[in-house]
Amino acid sequence: MKTINFNKLGEELKVELTFIGLITASYEYTLWAADSNDKIMHESGNNQNSQDDIYKLPVPIAQNDNRIIQLRTEFVGLDPINSKQFKIKIAVYQGTHIVGECDEEGEVTGKMQGSLIYAKLKGE
Repeated sequence: MKTINFNKLGEELKVELTFIGLITASYEYTLWAADSNDKIMHESGNNQNSQDDIYKLPVPIAQNDNRIIQLRTEFVGLDPINSKQFKIKIAVYQGTHIVGECDEEGEVTGKMQGSLIYAKLKGE
């Protein structure tokens, strides 16, 4: 799990989910409470529409310290012969600046595949 540092006194935080490659993907995004099984946010979506896959984190910003971001994705490659690569990425922004990213990349198989990415937020 990657740690993403942010300024507790800084601007708002947001999480942007990106799906790169010729894939059809659906996802579940969860923001877990610090040191708990409680969910702060739980959203679902897909990459087949024009809506942004961006989520603002709760304010005040400092309360996001030690929370965990989880992105669970199911996807299928649409043309595994001609378009083999995929990348699924979480980017955390503070204001307009990226403070951290984590991703998973690989090759599509043409069958259903899954991805599970975690990031821990750490306020400074």
